[in-house]
Amino acid sequence: MTEGKIIKQYNKLWDYRHVLLSKNQGSHVVFEVDRPVPGGPSLFQRFFISFDAMIQGFMGGCRPFIGLDGCFMKNGTSGVILSSVSRDVNDQIFPLVFPVAESENKETWVWFLTQLTECIGISYGLKCTFISDGQKVNLFSSYIKLMSLQVYAIVLHTSITVFYMML
Repeated sequence: MTEGKIIKQYNKLWDYRHVLLSKNQGSHVVFEVDRPVPGGPSLFQRFFISFDAMIQGFMGGCRPFIGLDGCFMKNGTSGVILSSVSRDVNDQIFPLVFPVAESENKETWVWFLTQLTECIGISYGLKCTFISDGQKVNLFSSYIKLMSLQVYAIVLHTSITVFYMML
């Protein structure tokens, strides 16, 4: 796909959001754009989609365990696909959200975790365990302080970080 076609596809995200929210009520769909020049064209920054079925499936049939990771896109555009998955009662992987962001950094991960906790209602006393690679320890610490969360343990391994918290 050429760069011009990719940009045209990003411009269709607003229409996609409108259709998703009108046809799949209860879904969590957030898009953010950057407007470097006031009144100028907007540039895609990040988006976050979680269908209502994913939210309800997690709340009703998954373990309170969430795995987090990110992967760089190599399609001619810069960006990162962030992932959030859980395990269902059959021990199968259950996707929670479909986020894409401009880069993998502290600001992006805090934004992503904020959207995730809002969409699955973690702020209502749910106890949940998160796991990710060891490189994200500082960002989890920042998020925990920002949200005033009660953390019971952070387990550091060579390459894995696990933290258990009451949200």
